[in-house]
Amino acid sequence: MIDSAFVKAMSDNVKLLAETAEATGNVIASYKRLAVEISDSSRIQRLFDDSVGKTAVITPGTYDISSPIVLPVGTRLVMHRDAILKAVSAIDVILTTPVDIQHVDGSISGGVLDCNGLAKIGLHLKYFNNFYLENTKVENPKEIMFKFGSKLTAKNSYGIYVYNIVGHRMGGIIAPIGSIGLTFENCSDNKLINPLMIGNKIGFLANSSNNEFINAHAWNYPSNSGMDKAFEVTGISNFFTNCFADTPSIYGFHVKNYNNFFIGCKVFVNNTTLGVDNTIIGVKVEQRGAYSSFVGCLLFGTSSSHRMAKDFDGVLDDVTIIGTQTSNVVITTKNKLQALSPIITDSVTINNSGDGAEVMKINIERAWRMVQKGVGAAAGLFFKPANRNKKIGVLSHDDSYAFEIEANDDASGPSKGKIDGNYIVTIKNGSGNPNGIVTPDFLGQDYIDTFTKIGYKACGTGNTDWKQTTN
Repeated sequence: MIDSAFVKAMSDNVKLLAETAEATGNVIASYKRLAVEISDSSRIQRLFDDSVGKTAVITPGTYDISSPIVLPVGTRLVMHRDAILKAVSAIDVILTTPVDIQHVDGSISGGVLDCNGLAKIGLHLKYFNNFYLENTKVENPKEIMFKFGSKLTAKNSYGIYVYNIVGHRMGGIIAPIGSIGLTFENCSDNKLINPLMIGNKIGFLANSSNNEFINAHAWNYPSNSGMDKAFEVTGISNFFTNCFADTPSIYGFHVKNYNNFFIGCKVFVNNTTLGVDNTIIGVKVEQRGAYSSFVGCLLFGTSSSHRMAKDFDGVLDDVTIIGTQTSNVVITTKNKLQALSPIITDSVTINNSGDGAEVMKINIERAWRMVQKGVGAAAGLFFKPANRNKKIGVLSHDDSYAFEIEANDDASGPSKGKIDGNYIVTIKNGSGNPNGIVTPDFLGQDYIDTFTKIGYKACGTGNTDWKQTTN
């Protein structure tokens, strides 16, 4: 929840801004409702149209809205925190902007847009470049609370700077299927700080790219039938910092596209009346969600009887997960980095040299090191155990014993190498001369005639290549 003292301080700031704007702009009090006007929509529109190049000010009060109001390009809007624009007819949107002319450096501050279960959308900014929105609240829409951008514009909208906005559906009002707190369309490169969306099936639908969400928070009342997903991410290269998915019933974050970043984000299942034990997924990553990163995230189940099923699920091969903390999560995911395929398929360069230089250290229970021995033409690469008499070996595919090499390092004197293994034969033996009978395993192999005690050495790889070495 938002800190009430902080909200009050920001609201007081809006009131001060409204009082300042009243001296330099046009005020709604100067625009009376005409006898033929059935609501306040027309007089507010006249206020907006007369305020191009100025600031339109709406003072405290409840204003009936029966048709959409369009904020013209060049008009800035300041509303008192107790100025309520309330839908009284079924309409598409309460407050919007032109689709054919781009707002540049526009702004809206304060006010409440009460959709009253009649308006589909609270605020729809269609076409803009550097637009500032702060301390505005949308109540109880049929579909969407805040929508930025439009597929009907000539070019992409970009650069909305959002601060401290709230979307709210009161408890006891069932969240419509498909309802969304905040979404984008044909709009990118935006920054949102402290947006709070309450009472929707989807809190935030991030279906554009290069956006930054800071302290975004989505939740729903149990009496509203709960929230399916807090964040659904279908765009690319979005950053989410300290964002809070508060008690979803399906996913906290649903990542459907690549190169998205989540830092210090939270998924809580902290209401025992919402969701079913061992069913909710903290983060779901689809196939196209590869190469996304999650750093320092917290995933939390209420208790041992109301747990999160998994912290992360889906296609995680190329996802980076570091520093996750969990509580009451049935299946947890270890830290993982994206696959290092370029290094594996090409090469690794380790720049360290000199006699005794450590190139690599392998920290098993007893460490081994790869070191350089000798210098210049005599330099070689060696495995070196951290303790005496340690073995390095090879196992078969079924973990059965194959062979091992041991450095028999006595307390004094030179070390003696030892090779032992089921599949290594260094000396053959048998009763009788091996020529014409025994085939060497390799050139130089020794053979002992156990009957005559005569030794032979393989000078080739055929069974007639044995030469006697002893009498």
